[in-house]
Amino acid sequence: MKIMFRLLFVTLILYATFSIPVFAASITSTTEVTSSAPRWTEIDTPHFQVFSDAGRETAVNIAAHFEQMRLVQQMLFPSAAVDRAPVVVVAMKDRKGFQSLVPESFLQKGQLDLTGLFMHWLDRNIILVRIGAGNEHPYAVVYHEYTHYMTSGAAWMPLWLSEGLAEFNENTEIREGSVLLGEPSLNYILYLRRNALLPLATLFTVTSSAAYAHEARTGSVFYAEAWALTHYLKMTDQQSGINRLQKYAALMAQGTDSLTAAQQAFGDLGLLQKALAGYVRRSEFSMFRINLSTAIDTSAFQVKQLSEPEAGVMLADVMIRNKRTAEAGQLLKTSLRDDPGDPSAYEAMGFLKYREHDTEGAKQWYGKAVQLDPNNFRTRFYNAASIARIGNLRDDDLVESDLRASIQLNPEFAPAYDALAFFFLARQRNLDEARRMNARAIELEPGKVSYLIDKASILKQQGEVTGAIHVLKEAMKVARTPQDAATVEDNLKQLQTNPCPENKIQ
Repeated sequence: MKIMFRLLFVTLILYATFSIPVFAASITSTTEVTSSAPRWTEIDTPHFQVFSDAGRETAVNIAAHFEQMRLVQQMLFPSAAVDRAPVVVVAMKDRKGFQSLVPESFLQKGQLDLTGLFMHWLDRNIILVRIGAGNEHPYAVVYHEYTHYMTSGAAWMPLWLSEGLAEFNENTEIREGSVLLGEPSLNYILYLRRNALLPLATLFTVTSSAAYAHEARTGSVFYAEAWALTHYLKMTDQQSGINRLQKYAALMAQGTDSLTAAQQAFGDLGLLQKALAGYVRRSEFSMFRINLSTAIDTSAFQVKQLSEPEAGVMLADVMIRNKRTAEAGQLLKTSLRDDPGDPSAYEAMGFLKYREHDTEGAKQWYGKAVQLDPNNFRTRFYNAASIARIGNLRDDDLVESDLRASIQLNPEFAPAYDALAFFFLARQRNLDEARRMNARAIELEPGKVSYLIDKASILKQQGEVTGAIHVLKEAMKVARTPQDAATVEDNLKQLQTNPCPENKIQ
């Protein structure tokens, strides 16, 4: 490492100056607790729910760093910092624990060694982090995965920019009274000096399902180059007073494909490729310094020691979302045996059955969870979804009441609004209210293709075919996957072929 540092000189750019109230407590260094400490700790902060098996002090430090990074990003990008869905952080102390939670496909031979994973779901955002994974900075994975959360609402963002921004932020250093952003990644610089860069036309079009994103051989180049290009554009734009990244983002948000947007925003890609190759061989790199106090009052955090059944339910929930249902089922059986009165265990078992398409089983487990805790917006939402899947018209009142309860319990939960809108649409009643519910869902989560498709269906049913066609064309602009694009195209063809309102909508 000392040799690598001698290769580089870092230039600081005074990017902006901010000041905020300073709290009494300060962040201490990460240390481990004794083996007699409880295995799992839960830390509840104003914006995060952190679970960790690495001890109380480490859990508090991780929670504090998430709050600090949130503060930094809010000051820089206030419009992007939206906390509507809960953010759950699961911080594992070692590789074995971390790998027990991630999708099994990520563990196959030749795959990249993950240290963090961000997962966006209807009802919550989950960030998995592996502590002390050998990064250049001790909290690199925290800053990296939080950046993915910050950008998760930008459906237009291509993979290279999403990862480039996350890599750019992961080297953040939060100091007393200041923050350093964009410190050069020494490992990536040396790696790119020893390996050929990907053609930019390839970099711009790589998707999350492509081999480049996961295989160790190609993925290493992809992530390193994504960081280098993002760093190059940010720094050179700042120094020259232009903003190519902002132009690129605007084009992408308007529906321009990634390669075309890059050509329009960055100019000749051949020249950019040469400039990037020269950039990674420089001996001097710049970074941003922000004068900003980020002290966090950790004494206000709520700290809880989890029992084994509670920890089992939490881990099972993550496993279910990553299709590790067999392990999740075993954990839940043990948790229910040891604590049969915990509503979260019934909720998780209902979610397991829901994910396995066992509709009757999901209805039974969610029904019990609602009885034990009727004030859980997620339980009410999924209970309604399970009942609606069965399709018994006699249960319509229960579906509607559960969806209304979910909305009342969490007015920021967009899926419940759209589900209620679609329910009314399917039953061909309350269409004006369905329209209002759908509009609120779109307001909360702009650009979500499924909401726009539902909006077009409601407009069609109300006889507003021209408006429905317009909505679907807008949906086509924001569709970011082949599946979404195909669904929008199918709906548009059906609408143009049969513009009359339907007697029955499935």
